Amino acid sequence: MPVFTPEKAMLYISKTPVIVDTLLAGVDQARAANARTAPAEWSVLEIMAHLHDYESIFKERTNIILKEERGAFPAYDPDQLAVERQYNVQDFRMVCLSWKTARKVNLSNLESLLPESWTRTGMHPSFGEMTLLDLWLNVALHDLNHSEQIIRSLAATA
Repeated sequence: MPVFTPEKAMLYISKTPVIVDTLLAGVDQARAANARTAPAEWSVLEIMAHLHDYESIFKERTNIILKEERGAFPAYDPDQLAVERQYNVQDFRMVCLSWKTARKVNLSNLESLLPESWTRTGMHPSFGEMTLLDLWLNVALHDLNHSEQIIRSLAATA
């Protein structure tokens, strides 16, 4: 029996909204915009805006994998997106709500896939070939990384 399965990937990524809700309980717009580990690091608001944008990017990459044979993923620069989209002045509550809604949609779409869909591949600009399962397990790790970053940012401004 494989260690990593589509069911496990979906379980892991379904937990992040619960974790983030708990971490952000009582955090308002001002704290979200100012809580960061260092002046040059992202604030909690910027982290959440990044998660929001990347949820769409993960959906886009999923669609490429499902529609193309070894389709190439567009490259994105997270820091450039943060500046271009003015992450730190976005509405904190709306960003969080929109991200959670997008995650639910992605989970619903993933739940409807046939088992063979999970082995289809796409080409990541940095990591090379990855299966759909690889992509969504990477999303779980991406979520974990940013959840820890939120914890450190809030602790630094407590």
